[in-house]
Amino acid sequence: MNNTNMTHMVVSLMKDVIELKKKIHALEEETANQKKEVQNLKKEICVLKQKKEEKVNNNENSKTSVEMLNLSPRIFNALKRAQIEYVEDLKGMSEQELIMIRDLGKKACEEIHEKLKEFDKKNSQ
Repeated sequence: MNNTNMTHMVVSLMKDVIELKKKIHALEEETANQKKEVQNLKKEICVLKQKKEEKVNNNENSKTSVEMLNLSPRIFNALKRAQIEYVEDLKGMSEQELIMIRDLGKKACEEIHEKLKEFDKKNSQ
């Protein structure tokens, strides 16, 4: 193998190394961004938990059990596992918060909102 071929081979390998380093750098940046996003989500969860606790403390005496909504067993059990026991706590939750609960999806949220409307109608009369 002559010097020209060796030089071309070395240059080609160096280009490959440079490309790989660029890819590694891009992946490292992406990972750092994802870590920041996870930290932000953890902060949001803490804020939401704190708001929930404040609502619980504010409504301690006027609580109505979620059982009164007559939700399907699957939804009731999911709420129970998430330690959501009272209608007042449920009313204070956004659809985004509800969907984050294990075993609750869009249809479950729709059922919950429908049952809350029925509950409010009954109790406003």
